[in-house]
Amino acid sequence: MPVVSSFLKTLVIVFPIALGLSLTGLGVFRMIQASEKPVSRPLAPYGILGFSSEKCEYFDLNIGLYYFDLKRNLVRGFFASHLWLPAFEESNSSHEVVFGLQIPYQVEIQQDSVRGEMVYVSATNPTTKERMTVEISEKKTMFSEANQTSIFYVRFMTLPRVGAYDIDVWFNWKDLVNRQSFSLYEIVVPFSSTTHNVAVQYFPQVRPLNHTGLNLSIELPEGCEIRDTIPLPDREELSSQTSPSKPGVFEPHRYLLWQFPPNRVLLEGQLWPTSDIVRVRFELLGERELQGRLLFDSGLYLGLGVGLIISGIHEAIKYVIEARKKTV
Repeated sequence: MPVVSSFLKTLVIVFPIALGLSLTGLGVFRMIQASEKPVSRPLAPYGILGFSSEKCEYFDLNIGLYYFDLKRNLVRGFFASHLWLPAFEESNSSHEVVFGLQIPYQVEIQQDSVRGEMVYVSATNPTTKERMTVEISEKKTMFSEANQTSIFYVRFMTLPRVGAYDIDVWFNWKDLVNRQSFSLYEIVVPFSSTTHNVAVQYFPQVRPLNHTGLNLSIELPEGCEIRDTIPLPDREELSSQTSPSKPGVFEPHRYLLWQFPPNRVLLEGQLWPTSDIVRVRFELLGERELQGRLLFDSGLYLGLGVGLIISGIHEAIKYVIEARKKTV
C-alpha cells in the first residue's frame, strides 16, 4: 500500500505538470500561428509599358486578372493588345515587327496542353473581315532580378496590306500580391507614365507606346471583402459562369473594372521612372475567422496549461512538506 500511495501522489504531481506544459506549448504555438508576420517584398520600380519596333497610331490594352493562388503568390491573367501600324496598310510585302510588354515582377507564359505557349497574334482581312492567324517567329519572357521587372516580346511577320493586329498572351504573374497581415492582402498594378523604362535596355530602338485605350479587370478571390481601392473602380460586375467540374451549375464571379482615358501621353525628359497605380486591398473572411479561432484556442490552452502547472507545483510543495514532517 505505501508503494501505491507514493505512486498516486507522484502521478498527481507529474500528470498536471506534464499536461500543463503540453497545453501551454500548444497555446504558444497557436499564438505564433495567429501572429505570423507577412514576408515583405520590395515594389518594382517600373510599371506596365507597351513597346513596338514600328510606329503605332493606336494601342489598346486590356488586362484581366482572374485567378489568385495566394499560398504561392501567383495570379493568372491575360493581356489583350490591339495595334494599328499604318505603315503596312499599303505594303504588298511582309515585314518583321517586334511588340512587347514591360511588366513589373516576374511573369511566365501559360502553357496549353495542346497548343503550347499561350501567345497568339491575329489580324482581320480589311476586305472580307475574315480572321487570319499571323506567323510568330519568336516569343520570350526575360526577368531582371535587380529591377524586379519582366520583359515579354514577340516577333511576327505582318500580312500584306494589313495594318491592324491583335496580340493575346496569358501569363502566370508572380509576387503581384503583397500580404500585409494574417488576412489582409494588397494588389498594386502600376502603369508606366514616363519614357524612362527598363525595356529600352533590351531593345534600344523600340518605341514606347501611348495608351489610346486601357482597361483593367480584377476578379476578386472567393470569400473576400474589399477594404479600399485607389482609384475607385468604374464599376463592379457580377458574372455567373460554369466550370468543367460542375457542368450546368452557375457560380458567381465578382469583378472590379477600370477604364482609363485615352491619349495617355508619356512625359519626355524624365530622369526617373514614374507610374500611375491601381491599388486594391482586400481581406479574406476565412482567414480572419481562422485567426480568431487560433487566438481563442491560444488563450484557452494557455489558461488551462498554466493552471495545471500551478496545480502540479502546488501538489509537489505539499508532498515535500508532508515528507519533511514524517522525517522529523
